[in-house]
Amino acid sequence: MVPITYEYLKNLSLSINIMNLKEILAAICLCKASPKLQELTISVYSDAEAASEPVENLWEANFWEAQEQLDCVFNYLKIVKMTKISGTIIDLGIIEFILASAPVLETLYFKISEDMVSEKSRILEELIRFRRASPQAKIIYLDNSGNSGKK
Repeated sequence: MVPITYEYLKNLSLSINIMNLKEILAAICLCKASPKLQELTISVYSDAEAASEPVENLWEANFWEAQEQLDCVFNYLKIVKMTKISGTIIDLGIIEFILASAPVLETLYFKISEDMVSEKSRILEELIRFRRASPQAKIIYLDNSGNSGKK
């Protein structure tokens, strides 16, 4: 079977149930099949009941290290917007994976889920520790009023 690629896809918006392994893997495959992707927007939500394959032990199984074998490098990715994050190991793992795989990334915007705003400091601390493939990548927090802060 010939792999499908989306050579002309430059912008992609996804809504992902981070409790569903199939949705996470499908998103990774779609990104891998889009080698010229420049802008990625991900809105995450958590619905364990709708998950066909729960991800409870995903990170214990070194999932993200295994993804490196997929050779998923975002060589053209410049902007990432991730909304509704809650600071779980799963959504932070997705951000860490993107930061480590995007050598020309300019900006990662993120917005915390309204019910998790009290965790802003903890989430920011974790994000700024992540290794970045792009030395010029900025991490910008967007609050609910639209204001931002650079890190």
